[in-house]
Amino acid sequence: MNYTNYEQNIVEHYGLALVNWPLSGHIQNPLKVGGRAEVQSLLDALKSWSCEWVMLTNEECVTHMKDNRERHA
Repeated sequence: MNYTNYEQNIVEHYGLALVNWPLSGHIQNPLKVGGRAEVQSLLDALKSWSCEWVMLTNEECVTHMKDNRERHA
């Protein structure tokens, strides 16, 4: 998965977003989140569905793209 360009290459391209990321900071490669405790926290969140992939509506995609462009302007 492309974590470096997650917003553009995953969210905008596929209309999918990972919601309720359980760790501090932005969504990133699990190899870079810290130590074993952080990876275990992420795994637990994914297994319990408290962190999950969701399909965005067309309106949410448009809003997301606009917000992302404004952040990078």
